[in-house]
Amino acid sequence: QMKKLCIALAALVFLFLLTRTVKLSLVPPSVYWDEASIGYNAYSILKTGQDETGERLSVHFKAFGEYKLPVYIYSVVPFIKLLGLNEVSVRLPAVVFSLGSLLLIYLIGTRISKKPLVGLLGAFYFTVSPWFFIFSRTGYEATAGVMFYLLSIYLFLVSLSRGYFLIPSLVSLGLSFYSYNAFRILAPILLIVMLAAFTIQHKKRLTKGLGIVFVSVVLFVLMLIPAISFIRSGSITDRLDAVAIKGINLRKWEIALEVGKNYLSHFSKGFLFTKGDVISRSQQPGFGQLVIFDALLLPLGIYFLLKKEKKAGALVVLLLAISFIPASITREAPHALRSIAAVPFISLAFAYGVFFLVEKVKIKKAIIITGIVLLYLGSFEIYLDNFFNNYVKATAQDWQYGYKLIFQNYKDQFGDYDNVLVSDRGIQPYIFALYYLKYDPSDFRREVEYSKPPRSITSLVRGFGKLTLRDIDYYQLPKGSSLVFSHPTDRM
Repeated sequence: QMKKLCIALAALVFLFLLTRTVKLSLVPPSVYWDEASIGYNAYSILKTGQDETGERLSVHFKAFGEYKLPVYIYSVVPFIKLLGLNEVSVRLPAVVFSLGSLLLIYLIGTRISKKPLVGLLGAFYFTVSPWFFIFSRTGYEATAGVMFYLLSIYLFLVSLSRGYFLIPSLVSLGLSFYSYNAFRILAPILLIVMLAAFTIQHKKRLTKGLGIVFVSVVLFVLMLIPAISFIRSGSITDRLDAVAIKGINLRKWEIALEVGKNYLSHFSKGFLFTKGDVISRSQQPGFGQLVIFDALLLPLGIYFLLKKEKKAGALVVLLLAISFIPASITREAPHALRSIAAVPFISLAFAYGVFFLVEKVKIKKAIIITGIVLLYLGSFEIYLDNFFNNYVKATAQDWQYGYKLIFQNYKDQFGDYDNVLVSDRGIQPYIFALYYLKYDPSDFRREVEYSKPPRSITSLVRGFGKLTLRDIDYYQLPKGSSLVFSHPTDRM
């Protein structure tokens, strides 16, 4: 039996890696601005030991003013060292982190249920989930956050019988805190839950248990010092201004009502089953975050979890419920990326939904499980076919493919002109120039001219070297020969 499970897990890992690495540099068609920023900052660290602005050992990368977190950026550095600065080196860490999440879902499901098949089914769902697929093969910071969040949960479950595992559990929770902003909201909630459960579990050996809690919390707090300093500096307001619910005339109860509406929006039929996230970098147009079969299996799984596993089931459902909080306090909701922490617990609910059917339906277990697996594989095959054959054409503009064409296909001609002008009607063209030209970070820091007043949303940088990024006006071109890349809305 164990041999069959190992073979099945190995096959699942193979399926995961195959579907995440095929055409990794081509689909999606280009890096988007955050991927370019992550890649170039990692490149700058590798070449100079500093980020693009000249900061050493950055914990909060200023980037476009929204301050990226460090874990994913530093993880990209060795890949650039091995493979150079390209789409593969920026995206492979997401594949690795997501594979780690798959294995942790298997371990968590197995530990909770004492049945490896539950863990295997959860890992299977995670592999074929439409919700997580695009994130797991593109350079999203959130993939690191999910893995360290799950690692913290798994180590916590181990610590309930072997107390000292709480220490690495909270260290891992701290790493999730520095991986993606959603976990800056979820981590403190999980911390409270874990400490309460750990103390109750070890109350018979309270002295030793409190000692472990003390050491763990001290380490966690020490890890938070850079974040506390960052928050106190006021820099975080830039990010909050960009995403948070706000309004001059909104009262507290109106904000609370808006948060509640945003939370419930994640359970709408359109988001879950028919349209999915409207941001095409998060989901393929025309596909929901879930598949239609989930409408039956997930409620059954949640019911069975609570009925069968009691405390562990309540923990899984609680973690699923709080996963939507980060997306609910922002203006864009429902939001697949900011609620990405829900996917592992949806995966576990699916596994228990399958087991509910196995217990209640008078058909052989193997037939039920095989039938469900084939249904989901068939749905995944349709999803993959559309992704590799239609997604690129449908979403090239959303991935700002035009900037890739400019800075890859025409870079050899830049030297023939006195000026190179690129329209900044897209978002942050400067970072695509730095990324695709592999521009020397020291030269950039010496030459850069920032936009005045700052235009952090569209074009933070006015230009560098012979490159100028601005609205194109053909009646006001600079002296000398100019190579111009305009946008249809520029003044002709």
